[in-house]
Amino acid sequence: MNSAPSSESRDIFEFYASCLPGSQQLLAQEMKTLGIKRVRPLQSGVAFFATQQQVYKFLLYSRIAARVTLILARVSAPDADTLYRNVASMNWCDIIAPGTTIAVKASGTHQQLRNTHFTALKVKDAIVDTLRATRSQDEIRVKHSHEQHVSSVKQQICASIDVRLRDNRATLSLDVSGGTLGRRFYLGDVEHDKAPLETLVAAVLAQRVCNQTNARTFIDPCAYSARFIFEALCACLHMPLHAYRNSWGVRAWALHDSDMWSDLQQNAQCAYAAAVQQFMDDVQAKRVRPWVVLCTHAASQQRIIKQFKDAHLGALVACGAVACLVVNPMNVQRSLALLNPKMYDDGNYDHGIALASCYALSSLRSQASTIACQQLMLQCMYHVTDTVWVATLDDSFVALCTAQLETARGHHQSLSSWSVLQKHAVDQSVTDEEHAADQSATDAEHADDQALTTAKSSAASTTSIPLASVSVLELLCAHQKVSVSVIEHVRSCLPGTLYQVSDTNGGAAHPVYLYEEGSLQFAQRLIKLLRERRKFARTCQVANYRLYDADLPEFSLAIDVYSAAQSPDFQQTPEQLYLHISEYAPARCISPIKAARRFADAVYIASCVCNVPVERIFIKTRIQEKGGAQYSNAGAAHEPCVRYIRENDLIFEVDLASKLDTGIFLDHRITRQLVEKHCTGARFLNLFGYTGSASVYAARGGAHSTTTVDLSQRYLEWADRNMYLNGFEGSQHLFERGDVMRWLTDARRSGKRFDFIFVDPPTFSNSKAMGRRTWDVQRDHVELLIGVSRLLSEHGRALFSCNLRSFKLNEQQLKHYGVDVRCITDETIPLDFARNKKIHHCYWVYRIAQH
Repeated sequence: MNSAPSSESRDIFEFYASCLPGSQQLLAQEMKTLGIKRVRPLQSGVAFFATQQQVYKFLLYSRIAARVTLILARVSAPDADTLYRNVASMNWCDIIAPGTTIAVKASGTHQQLRNTHFTALKVKDAIVDTLRATRSQDEIRVKHSHEQHVSSVKQQICASIDVRLRDNRATLSLDVSGGTLGRRFYLGDVEHDKAPLETLVAAVLAQRVCNQTNARTFIDPCAYSARFIFEALCACLHMPLHAYRNSWGVRAWALHDSDMWSDLQQNAQCAYAAAVQQFMDDVQAKRVRPWVVLCTHAASQQRIIKQFKDAHLGALVACGAVACLVVNPMNVQRSLALLNPKMYDDGNYDHGIALASCYALSSLRSQASTIACQQLMLQCMYHVTDTVWVATLDDSFVALCTAQLETARGHHQSLSSWSVLQKHAVDQSVTDEEHAADQSATDAEHADDQALTTAKSSAASTTSIPLASVSVLELLCAHQKVSVSVIEHVRSCLPGTLYQVSDTNGGAAHPVYLYEEGSLQFAQRLIKLLRERRKFARTCQVANYRLYDADLPEFSLAIDVYSAAQSPDFQQTPEQLYLHISEYAPARCISPIKAARRFADAVYIASCVCNVPVERIFIKTRIQEKGGAQYSNAGAAHEPCVRYIRENDLIFEVDLASKLDTGIFLDHRITRQLVEKHCTGARFLNLFGYTGSASVYAARGGAHSTTTVDLSQRYLEWADRNMYLNGFEGSQHLFERGDVMRWLTDARRSGKRFDFIFVDPPTFSNSKAMGRRTWDVQRDHVELLIGVSRLLSEHGRALFSCNLRSFKLNEQQLKHYGVDVRCITDETIPLDFARNKKIHHCYWVYRIAQH
């Protein structure tokens, strides 16, 4: 058994620092800069030997490390009893400080130790039993698994013990960093769970920019937070990043020297302040230009300014050394005026600028904001800088940049296609980063000095990091990957051609850079349609309507206009215009680059023509599933954006962001009015109820009762909220969850009857709640309508609708079973959907004996 350092080498300790895959060499270089000489890059971090003073300084200054642990021992662990004995034989009084809370977590398994929770309990018992022999009960505290994570427990010192099993050996280590170092102090406690990952990516990107460019001026052209600009400041000015961090695991170490730590932390804070003052002096003396943060939204600007104040950098913003501006991506020349090198007369001034962005990791509210960032970055590339560093997960951004580089003169680094990763992989990678597998000492003893190992090879040999999460990091910052790339942009390569787009309100024309020449025709078409739709909206008193529906084959998308408020009290929060753009996946014969350029043009033209800022534009991509059964959203899920709209003096809740559809089908505007017209005194049934808009109309039409049936509890709750918003409450309004086909059978057997039934089924469904059965409206509509007809009262009727464009009603078979159907599709298509008569199909349904 290898235990803690002996008396002969008591001042030298073995540590392990984990980091993002691909940044091991950067971390090793950082250690050497801080005076640590014995370093060995491994597959998921760097092993190193250091004195107590050296590791203290490393903790305060490190920008790349994710987590730092002190290697305590390597013990034999063929079974639980042997593990207990070997751990209990260690002198824990010399490892864990008195009064410290103890937390143990384990990873890795073998045939005898198959449960990590059991392994952690066994180690915890051994530690506590050993300490009880020499300490009082009050000095021993154990943190249980149901309590908060160690790094978030305040007002107490916690010793986090890691147990890593590999083969029949266990490596025990003490977390001296106090959780992930990616949780920067300037972000505060309100940041989301992905903050550590995003921050470490920004740190790696900033370090690489600083290492490979002589520029002393930085711009973040699409900032959501202060991450990149702050990390770049710390890298370029050699600021001790963690000088003001309060939570440290090193305090749980029995050998912790509090006086040495206090002196080093105070010196670090002084160095931090001195670096800030030197930077301000350089800006005032015009030795360097101000650093610039460009935001596309005022909320981002306020967030960034607050983060600078929290980081003790408020003076930089106050004196203009760091400028935080809100810019309009479509008029970026004016926004970048202060970046013009001619503003300085000093001939010795260094005009080099490094442009960087981590925007794809930011919590942008809509995909349209991302496209705005693409446009802004491309404009910056032309007007400001020759070198751009990018970290992104966005396919369309790569396509646009690649298209520009293909037309540039000179050499450039080609970009391969990047995959857009699933959201769950990004979410999971945060946890994986915090608990990244420390390599056992056996690896360190037998590993050869080697060059930086790529993230892909790490995934193959490190079982503690799932492949999905490694692929996220691999795309972001792995060595020899294009995800952190230098794009050499020749200034003569314009990012698009400048056009003037007319203002529909009679104002000055909008300057817009377009990538495709045919986009100007789209702009002219959209201007014409908007004038027609506005006239239609005023005449028919319609606030939400379809503006564009694939009128031009080259621009296969649909644009809906919503007049919505942020709360149902429209007087407190006035209505604003929102655009909901659904892009249909392009044909395979169209190159992804060309499709991306067209779509980017369409979004910007729509923003200009409709005078709607990009933060109020929401984008969905519809892809057709196998067999042409249904459409689904190709993009990852987004955070909800709940708004409230009015239709015929009724209020409905819509979600513009998170799902493919918004919660209300605008093409059923007339259909809902038919429901209201024929529901006076009726027992109303809404099958496949969705968000209950038909039930709301039925209730206002004087229905005696309403019953809304849907398989989704989420939609039933949404329907309940819509009813409540319009003042319809009480036991006469029921919401029942169930598979409609089974529900029809049960209702018929129980003798339920209804006077009016509204049926608007989905085109296709394979929900798990349906079991092995699937739903296909073309295949199953006969069975459905037969079941519906059997629930109709003597003079009842049903209204059946579906949106399968190729739908064909089987009238002959329905008539055979006593069901009469009359098509009223043409009567239910609103004017704004008239271009496509197959947007939906609509029928009256009766029982033949009653017709």
